[in-house]
Order: sequence, then structure tokens, then C-alpha cells
Amino acid sequence: MSKTKQKSIDELLKEALVPKDEQPYQVPENWTYFYFTSILDIQGGTQPPKSQFINEPKEGYIRLVQIRDFASDDYLTYIPYTNKLRLIEEEDILIARYGASIGRILTGLSGAYNVALAKVVYPKEHIYRKYLYWLLQTEHFQGPLKMISRSAQAGFNKNDLSNIKLPLPPYNEQKRIAEKVERLFAKIDEAKRLIEEVKESVELRRAAILDRAFRGELGTNDPFEPPNQINEKEIVPPNEQPYKVPGNWVWVKLKSCLKNLQYGYTASSSASEEGPKYLRITDIQNSRVDWEKVPHCKIDEEQLEKYRLNKGDIVIARTGATTGKSFLIDDVPCAVFASYLIRLTTNDYLDARYLWNYLKSPMYWKQITVVQKGIAQPGANAQIIGGLSLPLPPVREQQRIAEKVDFLLNKLDSEKQLALEIEQKIDLIKQSILSKAFRGELGT
Repeated sequence: MSKTKQKSIDELLKEALVPKDEQPYQVPENWTYFYFTSILDIQGGTQPPKSQFINEPKEGYIRLVQIRDFASDDYLTYIPYTNKLRLIEEEDILIARYGASIGRILTGLSGAYNVALAKVVYPKEHIYRKYLYWLLQTEHFQGPLKMISRSAQAGFNKNDLSNIKLPLPPYNEQKRIAEKVERLFAKIDEAKRLIEEVKESVELRRAAILDRAFRGELGTNDPFEPPNQINEKEIVPPNEQPYKVPGNWVWVKLKSCLKNLQYGYTASSSASEEGPKYLRITDIQNSRVDWEKVPHCKIDEEQLEKYRLNKGDIVIARTGATTGKSFLIDDVPCAVFASYLIRLTTNDYLDARYLWNYLKSPMYWKQITVVQKGIAQPGANAQIIGGLSLPLPPVREQQRIAEKVDFLLNKLDSEKQLALEIEQKIDLIKQSILSKAFRGELGT
């Protein structure tokens, strides 16, 4: 047996102490600082060949624990059991060693763990498990780990951790710290749950407002206002109308209220500032466009006239993950639109802002979602867009609806933004609690 192994943990602790002038933070007098590898160790996992992987439990097999398994059980993997495997119990603490997850502290699963994980070995009689679990998530450990001069892909080994300095209070204080952190975090998690409820409520209320708006249920309709003089041929037959609307409204096909329904211009975007702006699907984010970031393109005068965007135009994405999403052109520089967008230009019977709100409504998405081979997916082309059924009130009522919807949705957006800001602050509060806890500032 080596001389080191013959030493007691108390002797190792004495040798592990960090001199006061080298301690990163001031801590209470009865605390100490130690170097990570002086009393802690890590054990990397094993990586069996993928040819041995199966997806169902089987006699003689054991679960292979991977980083992704701590997020869900969607990818359960089992491998043949051998004595060479490194095993963990649910109580064990692991550190993610590679890639984007490097430094994540994980616990709660059992099985054989792979090389992307390292198990932390520690003296249980001197270090309380939950104290260590939370300590490794603080800047005491995470800060130096990020500074290690290896790429995240290459990971880290035991030697990389040798100079990391960690605070260690008496054992009973460790327990008090861990218990208080968990009590405070439980309250924070409850607050986060309530914030999630607010965010979900905002989306439900948004859908309800848009649904009511296009049923004439916002209290803005004047029943004595004469309806639009639409050609009878353009009106949707009663048996094809999605639902009943006020008496001075009519159901029409969208194409009957459009001057123009047009695919965009095909060009290569350019970083040069010559030529008009070239609006693409990717430039439309959360119903907004940052025109400063939109690239330019080359186009001749005739084509520019044909594809130039004007105030009041609406563009709809016709491909990709954003298919069906739309944007209303308001204050626009000289710009044309890309071929994966469709431009709608309304006529005198249809208010552009009313239409844009309709293009966010449940009724619109119900119509534009095409079922193909049993899978619902958005479908947008000129024929589908032009054939949409649209509830059409008198123009003045369209304007009142658009104004009220904008007002109500802006209030919801403000509420959601406040919830997001609080959520960000809550995450900062968690970090603050951890920081204070492991400097002895939680009053424990």
C-alpha cells in the first residue's frame, strides 16, 4: 500500500489546505479551502461499441447512462454487462466532460456511464453529498473549469482540476447550507412555475382575442353600418361558411379582396450596400424586421418596379419552418422580397391591418394547415392563400377591430415581456443564492 493511501482523511485535509492569501474569497474563520484533487477524485466512464447497443432491457444487460438521459428517457440504451464497466448509483454525482454540456453537474440515474461523464469520488464522512452537489454548480468550480485551456470538445481530465480551490465548512454547516439552498430553490421553482402559467395564459388569451375578433364579438360592430358591396359570385355559400358572423358581414374568398397575389424575386443577397434591400424569410423574426440587418441585391429598374414593397403590403412565408407566418410592411426602405415569400396587396374592400391580424388567428391556421399522409403541416402557395375563407365586415368595422386587437395584443405582449424579465431575474437570484451560500453569507 502506498504512503498516500495509508494517510487518514484528516491528514489529507491538512495537506490539502489552501493558504489564506491564495483563497479566492473570504470565508468564515471555521471554514477551510482545499484543492480539488487533494481529497476528491473523478472516474471517467467506458464507451462500449455501438454495435452492442439495444433499446429494450434484457437479461445480462445494463443501462448505459449518457448525458442526454438526464433530460429524458426517450433514448434508453442497454449494453452487455461486464466487469470492465464503470457503474453509478442514483446518489452518485457526475460531471459532464465534453461538448456543449461540459461542466453540467448531474445525479439521479443508475447504470453504467459512458466516457462523456465523470463520477466524483469523495470522502462521505467529511463532505455532505448535497453540499458537494450544489458547490460544483457555483463559480468556485464552474469558473476555473471554463478557464481550462482545452477546447470544450476535448473535455478535461483529473490533472486539469488539480488547482481548482473549493471552500469547506464543518460537516453540520454543510448540511445547513444544502438544506437552506434547497428550501430557497423550492420557492424559486414555484415562482418559475407560476411564471410559466402566466406565459401559457398569455398565449391562450391571445388565441381567444383573435378568435372573438373575427366572429364579431369584440363589441365594436355597428349593425346599421351597410355591408361591403361584394359581387355575389365572390361570397362563400352558406353551407361552406366556417361559422356565423354578424348580419352586415360576409364570408368571401381572400383572392376577391386582393389587388395582387405575387411570388417574390429570385436573387443572391449581397453584403454590398448597392441596390434595394432584399427581404427574406429569415429576416422576419417575431413579427419584426431589423432593416439594418437586411442585405441588398442587384435588380434592374423594370424588375424593381414589379417587386418593390410598399406600405400596406403583407408578405407570407411559403416554405420552411415558418410557413404561413406573415409580416405587414409599414415603414420600409427601398426593398424587394425574396422568392420564398408571397406578397398580398389588398383592395378597397379590405384593410391591411385587419387582414394581418386575421393571418394570426386560429381560423387562419386551421385553414392553412394541410393534412398530408396523416400528418398536419402548414402549406402556403398562391392557390391556398387565395382560396382562404375570410369574414369580411364593413371597412370601418375592420379598422375598429384592427385597432382594438392591436391594443389588446400589445397589453398581452407587455405582460409576457414582464414575465420574461422576472424569469431572467429569478435565474440571477439562483446564482446569487449559490454565491452567497458558499461564501458563508446565508446566515446558516
